[in-house]
Amino acid sequence: MSLTISSRVIPSCKTIEKDTGGNRKIPRRLKPIVNKDARRIYVKHKLEVMTNFTKLDIDWYRLDFYENICLNLLQAGYQRTYSELFQLVEMDKHRRIKAGLDSATSTTVPLSKQIGKLQAMLKFMIDAENANATQNYDEMYKKYLATANFFRAQKDDQWLVRHFLYKCNHIANKAVCVMNFLSNKKANAEDKIQRSTFGQLQETANRRLTESSYHIVKFDSDTGKYDRITDLVNMQNI
Repeated sequence: MSLTISSRVIPSCKTIEKDTGGNRKIPRRLKPIVNKDARRIYVKHKLEVMTNFTKLDIDWYRLDFYENICLNLLQAGYQRTYSELFQLVEMDKHRRIKAGLDSATSTTVPLSKQIGKLQAMLKFMIDAENANATQNYDEMYKKYLATANFFRAQKDDQWLVRHFLYKCNHIANKAVCVMNFLSNKKANAEDKIQRSTFGQLQETANRRLTESSYHIVKFDSDTGKYDRITDLVNMQNI
């Protein structure tokens, strides 16, 4: 019985240089790195930055813009602004759901994703909260009115206009109540000296209340959504 030694068939050079389709294959070579030194410096800098990352830095890259805003507001102590922003985003969600998938409202970009609007709105809202800390109700009124006017240009943002107009009315009502309470207190000698200043503040508060009510009625009349009973209740209780 003869032994047969199996041998592997070594492909020829012609076989190696051609692929299955019979096309000639060009040997692949690594290309030299362009600007190698500059790239090394860039990578080294990135690594140095990453080693100094704090949890806040990591969160900023991991979270989206709206989530980072909420986190920053809470860390900075702006609970009032955070609560109102959260409320507006939730209102936007419910508004889109109520409109239905086939509506034009559902095709608009959610408020939480509109970075430019969030930035502009937050500036006014933070200023309003700072004014509230010093009980400067007239300044709060002006900031909320400026926010409402900011959103007037966009048709899809009219619900925000209405919201901030009602905020104006709420602040004006609060200012009038405070002024009425202070006016009923027994005045001492120092209070009498400041009576003229107090009278100006009281006059301003009453004017703001009338003005804010007018803005609401006119806006709802222009948009065709005026509900007299609902508006009167809201203007008294908001």
